[in-house]
Amino acid sequence: MDYEYHMANHFRSRSIVAFYTTYPAFTVAVLLFALSSIALSIFISQSEQFLLVNQLHHPVADAAFQYITYGGDGLLMVLLTVILLFVRFKYVIYAITCFILTGLLAQGIKRTLGFPRPAKFFEGVHDLHIPPDYTVHFHNSFPSGHTTTAFAMMAMLYYLFPNQRNSPFLFVMALLVGYSRIYLAQHFPQDVFAGALIGSSMTFLLLGWFDSSTLFKADWANRRLHISVAIRPNPKQQSDGYSSLS
Repeated sequence: MDYEYHMANHFRSRSIVAFYTTYPAFTVAVLLFALSSIALSIFISQSEQFLLVNQLHHPVADAAFQYITYGGDGLLMVLLTVILLFVRFKYVIYAITCFILTGLLAQGIKRTLGFPRPAKFFEGVHDLHIPPDYTVHFHNSFPSGHTTTAFAMMAMLYYLFPNQRNSPFLFVMALLVGYSRIYLAQHFPQDVFAGALIGSSMTFLLLGWFDSSTLFKADWANRRLHISVAIRPNPKQQSDGYSSLS
């Protein structure tokens, strides 16, 4: 599969529309997610939505979502970036730039608005279900940083693997990370929706700009890291070999 061919065709313009029209299954999943989120918000308040999720819990889910939530952790971003060193140098720059900018935007909004998280919002009003030995935060709820990261990573992976364009698999994985943030009482649904929007849309826009830039068409950008391993012969074996020939 020629990545350069696919990338050139997927991002012919800088518009985010170019991406969504190329990935029909993903686009349908995004639309359903957006419409359902908006519809729920019309009829059910954010606090009621959160409490509905918080009431649906199980010990197995408690353990599972504590691991799933790591899908939005910075360590996975670092791992993906290291792997991309062996694919194309320009992809490393793409990933680092997208992750940093989406993260800065999310954190900037968090610090500016300073919305309370569920544990603070419901303090003294409702006893929330929180998994045993799990620590929750109280401030800077909107938007969800983990969800922002998960959807930014999802966008990068869709870009790198065009054969997944008709599959909603990566979207579902990112969505599970977002749901885990609500389940673990770290965020409200609106925080997750905003994080998903910031992470995916901003990454798609940046990728479109990167691919239309002449800077990343240079030879250095398409090189990759090679690791060569030199195997030296054992001196003893080498000596034995010479003696057998004499």
